[in-house]
This record gives sequence, structure tokens and C-alpha cells, in this order.
Amino acid sequence: MPRPPARQVSIQIDRDKFVWRSTRLLSLLERSDRKRDILQLLASGSREADIATALGIAKTTVHSHVLSIYGALEIDDRLHLGILIGLMSEE
Repeated sequence: MPRPPARQVSIQIDRDKFVWRSTRLLSLLERSDRKRDILQLLASGSREADIATALGIAKTTVHSHVLSIYGALEIDDRLHLGILIGLMSEE
């Protein structure tokens, strides 16, 4: 069965929030090697269980770091993180 066409999604971006989140993300990357490693693996599409295996830490530890990252950036999920990272790479 053929795959349905991808939906186009329009996203409104609050420029001030984007700058604030970008600054927070860069600050996180500078302060914590572990969070940097986890962010890189998340951005590449790795699941939390795979990240735990790759870094030799518990899945609950990875999950805790992920929640900490989301909290620091005031985002809710991986989609928002991906959008932020994607937009930052375009800057």
C-alpha cells in the first residue's frame, strides 16, 4: 500500500524565545560533557535505551538527563528539541 504524502506543518517561532533557548542550550553544552553526549545521540535519533548502552549508564540516568535538558529549555519533547537544534544549525 502506498505511503500517504507527508503533511506540511507551519510553525510560528517566537524569536525572543528561540534566542533564549539557543543560549540555554549552548550553556548546557559547555557545562556538562554528559549532557552534550546525550544531546548528540538524541539529535542523531537514538532512543534512550540505545544511549544508555552507548554511554555505559543506566536508562533511568539517561531519562533523568533528558528531563533535565527539557526542563532547562522549557520544552516538552524530542520534537521541540529537534526543531530547536535544526533551527540553530541554520543560523
